[in-house]
Amino acid sequence: PKWVSMPTQPISITNVLGYLKGCLEHPETKGKIFDIGGPEVITYRDLFRLFAKEANLPAPFIIPVPLLTPKFSSLWIHLVTPVPAAIAQPLAEGLSLPTTCTENSITRIIPQDLISCSEAIRRALDRVRQEQVDTCWADAGEIKYPEWSHYGDSAYSGGTILSCGYQATVKGRPGNLWKSIEKIGGRTGYYGADLLWKVYGIIDIFTGGVGLSRGRRSEKELRVGDALDFWRVLEIETESKLILLAEMKIPGEALLEIKMEAMNRDLCNVSLLARFFPKGLVGLVYWYALHPFHQYVFTQMLKGLVNASNSKFVKNPNKYSPGPANTCRLSDQ
Repeated sequence: PKWVSMPTQPISITNVLGYLKGCLEHPETKGKIFDIGGPEVITYRDLFRLFAKEANLPAPFIIPVPLLTPKFSSLWIHLVTPVPAAIAQPLAEGLSLPTTCTENSITRIIPQDLISCSEAIRRALDRVRQEQVDTCWADAGEIKYPEWSHYGDSAYSGGTILSCGYQATVKGRPGNLWKSIEKIGGRTGYYGADLLWKVYGIIDIFTGGVGLSRGRRSEKELRVGDALDFWRVLEIETESKLILLAEMKIPGEALLEIKMEAMNRDLCNVSLLARFFPKGLVGLVYWYALHPFHQYVFTQMLKGLVNASNSKFVKNPNKYSPGPANTCRLSDQ
């Protein structure tokens, strides 16, 4: 869009925090409004090229399209980045105006060394490469555990809960198996049926979801609240269970539960369970349309997990009906 030529004055988060801290230490800033910005004024075109250089990517070929509105820009951003259109649109609207400082009085009151764009990008990329990112914009927001997922012994009045599970008995070190479970998603993938997962991710993007583009905060560990592709980590218990809440665009609510139970030093049971609370007839059609793929996807995932952990099957993957009494379920058999 035409805003690629708009001037901007980007500022490092480190410098923003420096100004905020400085305002607390300087009473004369109370009640006043200050413009803050970095040491250089550049265009968004230059900013794209700076990022490509620091990320060791080919220089982008940019062609301004004057008729591309913020609405269409946000849809394009959604397709090619992890940023949802709902967030991208106000950002695109803001980028259509110059964002440079009209006064610099803050620099006299709170002097500090301002970090250049290239240095700020370099530091951010270094943290990503070293997996030192404490949080991510995609991790923000309140996590709500679905009401139906922990309903009592009586039947859930809100509707039927569908489920499909596969389990296997595995010989190997439980610790190794758990490490493989904890690495699921992101660059690692889902240990099986990767093409189907990628196709599903593309479909999710075109229906307004986030797809697989969010990846993971860290390739080595997971925390409650982490975004994981089109999932959210709802619950995690080391060498016991990982519960993921679906955040893709689907006609209902879904959970994926991966559990393991050590039977002795080198023998454990591992299971995958999908649980789905459909919304209306469309939700039921969606669930049963996926039914033919459940066996293939889940068995391939179990096989991949076992291979990745240098374990082996004692009992091959088989379908099972989950038995806990705290939920009313309907099997898809």
